[in-house]
Amino acid sequence: MHNFQDELEEVDVGVARSIDLMIERNTHYLLLYFIFMENLPKFLRELGPSFIKRWFIRSTISPFHVKVKRILADIGLSKCSRNDLISMLQKDIAVIDVILGDKKFLFGMKPTACDFTVFGHLATSYYLPFRQPITDILDDKYPRVKRLIERMRQHYYPEWEFNT
Repeated sequence: MHNFQDELEEVDVGVARSIDLMIERNTHYLLLYFIFMENLPKFLRELGPSFIKRWFIRSTISPFHVKVKRILADIGLSKCSRNDLISMLQKDIAVIDVILGDKKFLFGMKPTACDFTVFGHLATSYYLPFRQPITDILDDKYPRVKRLIERMRQHYYPEWEFNT
């Protein structure tokens, strides 16, 4: 396993840990909400009524959808309004944007494990084939964070080709 933290100052190790926890324990669930509660039903309707698609939905996606719905209820997100959820997501992205500033990566010229955490969560939502709040937030309010995930995608996954 790579140790990306070696070159960080002690205070930056703490900041990186805080970002990781924010992403893993808050941002992740906000992104899941918009993917599974808002967009999945629309996406599934567009698939059409073939037998294989219905089987796939029933056997794979539906149980996962139920599990996500239960998790979101357990942590209280299902009781929040859509605007509150978007506001929470914006606040998380604002934190990343402030720390990123005008640097290439969160802590300078080289990526850390924290950059990969941010990339992994945001990219898997941002690059889905439908618009959602994270798309609008990154496109309209936080272009530096958007450029971070684009830069990491292009550098580490150059084979990942499609129009974005």
